[in-house]
Amino acid sequence: VNYGLAGSRAPPISKHGGTHLEPSDYHKKMCEKDTVIIDVRNHYEANIGRFNPPKEGAQMIDPKMRKSTEFPMWLDKPETKEMLRGKQVLMYCTGGVRCEMASALLKQKIDNEEDTKALNIKGVYQLQGGVDKYFKDFPTGGLWKGKNYTFDKRFAHAPPQLEAVERTKKILGDEKGNAADEILGKCEACLKPWDMYRGKRRCPTCGVPSLICRECFEADKAGTKKLGKEVRCDLCVEESVRNKRELREREEREMKEYEDK
Repeated sequence: VNYGLAGSRAPPISKHGGTHLEPSDYHKKMCEKDTVIIDVRNHYEANIGRFNPPKEGAQMIDPKMRKSTEFPMWLDKPETKEMLRGKQVLMYCTGGVRCEMASALLKQKIDNEEDTKALNIKGVYQLQGGVDKYFKDFPTGGLWKGKNYTFDKRFAHAPPQLEAVERTKKILGDEKGNAADEILGKCEACLKPWDMYRGKRRCPTCGVPSLICRECFEADKAGTKKLGKEVRCDLCVEESVRNKRELREREEREMKEYEDK
C-alpha cells in the first residue's frame, strides 16, 4: 500500500496502527452510536459489497477512491474531518493490510496536527483479518451486504452460507443466483442490478474495472451493442468526468494543494 508519502510524512506503522478488533468485537462496535466506519478499499470494491450497520449504529463512509494514494487527500478534506469529529473511527478492508496504513496515517495526524487533534476522535479501530476473517466468524454475513471483491480469479465472493445457497440455486437451474435486493451494484451499460466483474474491460476514463452484465458484455463481443466511451464507471458519471486528461489534471491539482499544505 503506497500513499506516495516519503520521509517523515510516511506514517510509522509499527507505532501508530489502530487498535485491532476481532470480528465479534468489531461487529458490536458497528452497532454503537457516535461511530463511523471507513471503507478503505477502492470504490469499485465497495460498489458491490460493504457493511450495512443498523440505523441506530455507526455511519458508513465510502471515501470513493479509485486508488489508495487518494486516501491522504480525502482524509485532509474539511468535510471529512467534520464527519470524524467526536466519533469512534472504525476501518476495514479485505484482509486487514490497507487498514494498517490508513489507521496509522490518521493516528499520526491526531498526534501531530492541531486541527485533527481538535476533532476529539474517541479512538481508531480496525477489523483484524479484514472482511475475509469476518466471513469466517459470521458465515451468514452478519452486518455485511453484497459481495466481497477479491483480486483473484473469483473476482468476488459472498459469505460462505450464502454462497452455498447460490450454488444450490444454480444446480436447480435458477440462473439469477442472488435476489435483486441483495445486489448492490449496477451494470454500467443498462443499469440493471449486477455484482460480477468479468472480462478485461475497464472504465475508458479512469481505468478501474468495469461492472458490465453478461448480456451487455456478450452483445458488445458480438458487435450488436457496442460499449463506447460514454459507458463509464458510476464514479466518473457521478463526478461528470468525461476524459482522462480532465481526471489527470484534477488529480495533479489536488495533489499540489495537499503538498503545499
